[in-house]
Amino acid sequence: MTTITLAKIGTHLTVSFATDELARYLKMMDKYLLIDQRTYDEYDASLTDVVWVGLTPLVEYNKLDDEILIDVKDGCGVITGASERAVLIAVYRFLRELGCRWIRPGDDGEIIPEKCLDKAVLNVNVHEIPARRYRVIAIEGASMYEHIYNMINWIPKVGMNAYYTQNLSPASFYRTWYNHRYNPFREAEDITFDAIAHSSVRIDEEIDKRSLGHLAVGHGWLLYPYGIFDKSNYTLAPGMEENFALINGKRGVWGADENNKGNIGFTHFCYSKKSVRDKVVEWAVEYCRNNPSVTFIRFILADGMNNWCECEDCKKMRPADWYMVLINELDEALTAAGLDTKVSFVIYVDLLWAPVQVKLKNPDRFIMNLSPSSRTYTRPLYDTKVDPESIELPEFKLNDNTFPRDVESIIAHFNAWRRWNSECKCVIFDYHLMWDHYLDPGYTTCAKILHMDVTGLDRFGFDGFISCQEQRAAFPTGLPMYAMAQGLWDKNSKFEEISRDYYAAAFGEDGPQVEAYLAKISELFDSSFMRNDHKEAHVDVIERMDAIDALVDEFKASHIEPNKEVNASWKYLWYHTDYCKHYAELVRRYAKEDEAGIEEQTKAFTAYHFSLEPMTHTVLDNYYFDEVYQRWIKRVFANKPTNTVDF
Repeated sequence: MTTITLAKIGTHLTVSFATDELARYLKMMDKYLLIDQRTYDEYDASLTDVVWVGLTPLVEYNKLDDEILIDVKDGCGVITGASERAVLIAVYRFLRELGCRWIRPGDDGEIIPEKCLDKAVLNVNVHEIPARRYRVIAIEGASMYEHIYNMINWIPKVGMNAYYTQNLSPASFYRTWYNHRYNPFREAEDITFDAIAHSSVRIDEEIDKRSLGHLAVGHGWLLYPYGIFDKSNYTLAPGMEENFALINGKRGVWGADENNKGNIGFTHFCYSKKSVRDKVVEWAVEYCRNNPSVTFIRFILADGMNNWCECEDCKKMRPADWYMVLINELDEALTAAGLDTKVSFVIYVDLLWAPVQVKLKNPDRFIMNLSPSSRTYTRPLYDTKVDPESIELPEFKLNDNTFPRDVESIIAHFNAWRRWNSECKCVIFDYHLMWDHYLDPGYTTCAKILHMDVTGLDRFGFDGFISCQEQRAAFPTGLPMYAMAQGLWDKNSKFEEISRDYYAAAFGEDGPQVEAYLAKISELFDSSFMRNDHKEAHVDVIERMDAIDALVDEFKASHIEPNKEVNASWKYLWYHTDYCKHYAELVRRYAKEDEAGIEEQTKAFTAYHFSLEPMTHTVLDNYYFDEVYQRWIKRVFANKPTNTVDF
C-alpha cells in the first residue's frame, strides 16, 4: 500500500475544500491508497516528503488571476496557485493529469479511472496561466437548486472561474422550472419568493466555498430602489409611473394597455431626471456595501428594444450617452463610499450605437461588455467577410432601430465603443448555449463554433467570456461546454484534440465511432439551415431527414443498444435516438407543408421529450427547447422567411 501525505497550508475554506477534494478523488481512484492529512501555517520548502496544497511564494498572489503550478514527483511536491481559487483549479488539473475527466455537470459526468496510485505514478509538472481572466457561466433557462449546484460544482473542475447569478435571486429561473410550462405530464408547483431567496443564500455559500468570482444582479437596478423585487407580483408606488419612459405620448409599464399589464422588466425610466438617477445610484451603492464578496456587478438597464424615453430632455442625447451619465454618477458615489467594486456595463440592442457626447471618467472601475444578442452562430464572430472598419453604420433612430445579425456590423458597432472608451477592459457576454444549440442536435457544429469564438477573443481585445446559458446543456453530450472551457484556458487548444479526448472519456474505445455519428447528425440537420441562414438547403431537406432516420436506426442497433447500460453517456445517447427521429419528423412535416401532420407531430414530440424529463433533467432543459421548435422552425419554413442574411 502507498501512503500520500497532504500538507494543507493554512485554514482558508477554499484551500481546505481543495485538499479534501484531492483526498476524495485519489481514494476513488485507488481504494487501497492511504492518505495522511496535516495542516501547516505556511509553506516550508525544507519539508519534501509531502504534497503541499495551498498558497506558496512560488506563485505571486493575485486574487483575480488563476496561474497554477503543479510540481509533484514520486508522490511529493507542491500544488499551488495565484489565489485560493487557483489552488482548487490546480488540484483538479492534477487529477486530470492522472486521468480524471468531468465531461458535464453532475455526478454522472465524472470519469474517475480506477488504478493503483503508487508513487511512481504520481508525477505531474504543470505551470500555466489561463488565456482569459474572466471565464464565466451565467444562469439561464429553467432551473432548480440541483441544476445550479451541479454547474457551480463543475466550473472549477474544468478551469472556469466565475458564476453569474443574475438578479437578486434566481426567482425567474426557479419559477420557470416549477411552473412546468408546456409539460403535459406535470402540474405547476408553487414556490414562494421567500423560499427562492433562502435557496439563493445556499448558492452563494457554494460560490464562496470555491472562491469563484461572483458576478451579480444585471437587470433590475431600476426596480429594486422602488421596492419591486418580484417582477411577477408587484405594486407600483404612487407617482412611480411619472418616472417611466415616455413612449408614444404616454408614461407607464412597457406594453401595457387596457388588455395587458405589460412587462415591468422591459420598462425603461426617464434618465434625464436627476432624481431617478440618484435613487438608482443610491440603491446600487447600498447593494455593493452589503455584498463585498461580489467580484463585480453587471449594471444593466431595462431589457427589450426600441423602448426608450422620448421626452424632449431625453431626446437631447442617445441612450448610450444617458447610460454613461448614470454610470459615471455611480462611480462617483462608489468612490465617495470607499468601495472598489467593479462595474460591468453592457453594449447590446439600442446600446449598440456608441455614445457621442459623454465618456467614462474612471475607466479603471468598469468592464465593457458586448452582448451580441442578435448575432448569428453560423460562423464565428471573428470570421468577417469584410473589414468591419469599412462598414458605414446605420444612423441611430430613437425607437426605430433594426438590429444586425451579421458579425461584421456587430464588430463595427463594438469598435465604435472601443474608440470612445479606449482604456476600458472588455468581455463578451454570448448566448451559444441558450437557444441556438437546439438547432444542432448532434452538438458538433455548435461546439466547434463556440470553441472558435473563445479562442479568437484576442482579435477584438476581449479579456474574458461570459456564457449566458442554460444550466442543463449536455444532451446528447457536454462537448460544447467542455470545448468552451478548454478554449478559454488555452487559446492554442485544438478542437479536434478536445473532441477526441471528450469522446474517449465518455464512450471509451467506441469514442471515435460516436464522434463520427454525432458529427453526421449535425451535418444532416444543418444548423445554418435551421436558423434560416442557408436557404438553399430547403431543396434537399426531406432527403436529409430521411437520412437521419436511417443513420439513427443503424447506429442504434450496432453501437447504442449493446452499450446503453454501460454508463450515463450511453444512456443519454439511447434516449437521444428517438429524440432525433421525432425532431426529423417534425422538420419533414414542415417541409411537406402538412399542417395537420405538423400539429400531430408537435404534440408527439412534446410528449416524448417531456417524458424524458425524469431521466434527463440534469442534461436537457425542455423549456427553451420547446420554445425553439414551436417558434424557430415555423420561421424557417415561412413562405417569406424574414430577418435572414446571406452567408
